[in-house]
Amino acid sequence: MAELGVVWGRGALEENIEDAGALALVLTALARELERPVQLDDRRTGAVRATLEVEPDLCGIRLTGRPELLRAAAQRLPHLFGRPLVAEGLVPLPLDGPHWRADLLARTGANGFTVQGLEGLGTGARHTARRLLRELDVRHGTVNCLLWTDDASLLGAADGFAPLRPAPHEPAWADGTARWRPGSAPAQRDGNRPALFGAGRPRELISVMVPRTLEGRAVGELLRIALAESLAAAGDEHEMISLEAQGMGEGMRLVLSTRTPLRHEQRPAVLSELLRRIGLLPDSWIAAVLHSTASPAWLERGRRVRGLGREPEATVDGVRSALEDARSSLHLALDPQLLDFAAHPQLSAMPEHTPASRDPQESPRIFAVSRRGKRSGGSHPATRVRLTRTTLAVEDGSSAREPAIVDLEDLACVIESPSGARQLIDRAGGSVTVRTKDLEEGQQLETYLGHRLARVPRLLREDQGPRTHPGALQRRQSLAMLLALGAAGAMIVLFGVMPALDDAAEEESSQEAWSRLRPDWGETAELSNGSRITASAPVVEQDVHRITVTFCAGADTEGLGSDGEEADEMVQNIVRPDDFSLFTDSGGALPLVEGPPEAEDLPSDWLEDGECATGDLRFERMGAEGSGLLYTNSFGDRVDWKAR
Repeated sequence: MAELGVVWGRGALEENIEDAGALALVLTALARELERPVQLDDRRTGAVRATLEVEPDLCGIRLTGRPELLRAAAQRLPHLFGRPLVAEGLVPLPLDGPHWRADLLARTGANGFTVQGLEGLGTGARHTARRLLRELDVRHGTVNCLLWTDDASLLGAADGFAPLRPAPHEPAWADGTARWRPGSAPAQRDGNRPALFGAGRPRELISVMVPRTLEGRAVGELLRIALAESLAAAGDEHEMISLEAQGMGEGMRLVLSTRTPLRHEQRPAVLSELLRRIGLLPDSWIAAVLHSTASPAWLERGRRVRGLGREPEATVDGVRSALEDARSSLHLALDPQLLDFAAHPQLSAMPEHTPASRDPQESPRIFAVSRRGKRSGGSHPATRVRLTRTTLAVEDGSSAREPAIVDLEDLACVIESPSGARQLIDRAGGSVTVRTKDLEEGQQLETYLGHRLARVPRLLREDQGPRTHPGALQRRQSLAMLLALGAAGAMIVLFGVMPALDDAAEEESSQEAWSRLRPDWGETAELSNGSRITASAPVVEQDVHRITVTFCAGADTEGLGSDGEEADEMVQNIVRPDDFSLFTDSGGALPLVEGPPEAEDLPSDWLEDGECATGDLRFERMGAEGSGLLYTNSFGDRVDWKAR
């Protein structure tokens, strides 16, 4: 198996909120065409597998398959841009959201990337997608693109790509927020200035901006080492640290996080120690890290396709300059109320990035769930919505956490669902979800929000596949009806009722039944037919990631798949390793280990209802850590396991 990909110098940070999802729509349409089976010269047929990649300032399609199939796909690609894009009814493939959304909103403002992963589509996305298709044309478009591969035999697989152009001067991201540039001192109100982010308990601890160079990459390694030593000094030496790097124009955002959220009371000591250590780095340490840090292929591709030119030679002085950039853009996930000025003077001097909060002088209007709302199950029975002139807070009574709250005067967007639920997101990263039809006097709140949100950018959230198959629900309802009739009455009307029930069940069973599920490691995902899949967290053994999967089959598949077609009845009961993919933090897919199978490997089989299969998936490590396991099938089911 080999890989071949195309990457464009356009990303979701350059999408307006109203157009969010347009890039994903275009890439989805192209990916579906590239995945169509092709016939080779020897009359064999085959297909490649396409993966979408939408990053802050890049996007692309990664193809996996046999070299001869990849070559055929690359030769077809230039011809796909001359066709009109039919965007109506097209659903973009799901994409992971960014790490630390509040930090990203502060640095880049509201744009397509800050709402990625929330499964909303901007109201103008379908119209914009048609224009984007022309701009991304690999031969005649206006956006830089290049082809890459890990197989030398595929070099030059497609020709005629437009030459790369220098980067134009673009001072701001989609909503007008100024772009960060190396060496620039942040202004007083700049979202890139040092700040403490106190809301929630995220896995993320640190975010900085550095140059998009090997020197910036070396700063990330220095921060990772310093954080590991700081955690060890606090008695938490076994905590796993992940480092994510994403290009943003001339800069690169680095986010360091831990596998499990660090307790609030631990953070002041750990982060104070981190600041102390990075202030004492000798040149010998920097030189050693620089020597051992390789320039990854994705870094060079990103610079080239963004028109940044050849990377300068890395030096110790350059790393120190990048380290100063990191210090002047440092964001820490830390509640300022936990700080003691005498014990943490550096942290105490940092300004706070303040989320929305309710003014105690304002008397809120409170809306509780109505009896009808409790019966519908659309909202938690204990939900209380608190409305003031400037804020909206929602508490559901299901936990002891502070109620979620947003600033109504500084909203980034609102995401609306067909069920009537609205998710409001403000520019500080606050988010609440409310369904007014479940509330007492909810119509008054609906009228108020309709007026208040009139000028706020809207996204529409597509319906997800039902968790319980509609045909199964119909049969349960039919059975309940027959039982309610009583034995004598049921016998009288049985022959008259059954045809009507069969017709209704037939109509219901033709509804969509595919699922989109996001369980944590070790949790079980249940498909619409009752098949249950459990995946353990990856275990690293030398150069292999090993994941144990248990697959228990359910009933025959009924209903429509994500392509709108009736599926084979056994499709959700087939287990095979090729339906699983292991992804790294950067979005790359790790291949399954090739060679003779082991006795513990997950088998490929079709299972009967109630039958289970357990086995291991073995993925090549390739120097990277696996962070998420994806299961897909031809019916359209998609299950994404990862630590959340």
